[in-house]
Amino acid sequence: MCALALVNLALAAGLFVQAPWATAMWPWTEQPLDYTLLSGFLGAGFGAVLWIGLTGEWGALVGALLDVGLFNLGAAAWLWSLWFAERDSAVPVRAIAFTIGAGAELVMLRVALRHPLRDTRPADRLLVVSFWVFALVLLASGAALLARLPVWPWPLAPRSSTLIGLLFLGSAVYFLHGLYKPSWYGMKGQLVAFLLYDLVLVQPYANLGSSNVYNLNYASLAVYLAVIAYSGCLAAYYLFINPRTKGWAIQA
Repeated sequence: MCALALVNLALAAGLFVQAPWATAMWPWTEQPLDYTLLSGFLGAGFGAVLWIGLTGEWGALVGALLDVGLFNLGAAAWLWSLWFAERDSAVPVRAIAFTIGAGAELVMLRVALRHPLRDTRPADRLLVVSFWVFALVLLASGAALLARLPVWPWPLAPRSSTLIGLLFLGSAVYFLHGLYKPSWYGMKGQLVAFLLYDLVLVQPYANLGSSNVYNLNYASLAVYLAVIAYSGCLAAYYLFINPRTKGWAIQA
């Protein structure tokens, strides 16, 4: 798990600086800022996976696998349908990669389901309400992106909109899983992921108005920045300040 986390970190760094070897893995975009967004998702994955690997709290892996598995399964189905429609020779390689990823996550999910959470301290009401808000926002955003509605702060290429929409739907499932028998350790991975996601994106998004990206949707940008600010503060409070939850040791 720790090795997988380091792979996520390397990919996140490569996309953030737009290294050619990293951007070549995502050929569906027309805006450099798309790579920054993807680096945020991978940075989030790095945090959640590393935390699970270091603590050995395998029950917390279920939500993360549902998140990534849904994305890989949806991306594979979409790419296979694209190949049957257009017969683009570059599509099958990536479709096979997503299919293998979905299969591997299914196997890991079956293993993770055998390990219930050891730390079942109940979650605060604020955390439960916040997770419902995050899940609903992510579901609405993901559905709108799949429908290719202009809800993003900058224009997205149609194919990039589809895949980013799948990323948001996967994240929504991650938060919804945290609401199933809500406990502090059942929600901690999501907060670790959200905090790193916010740290990657807050500076580029805050400076977006001075960038060379045209046709910005400032209403969407304001909403996105508000979510980043709130989720970052919430995660920092529960991870580092709240006396009941700031410790990292598992209380079985």
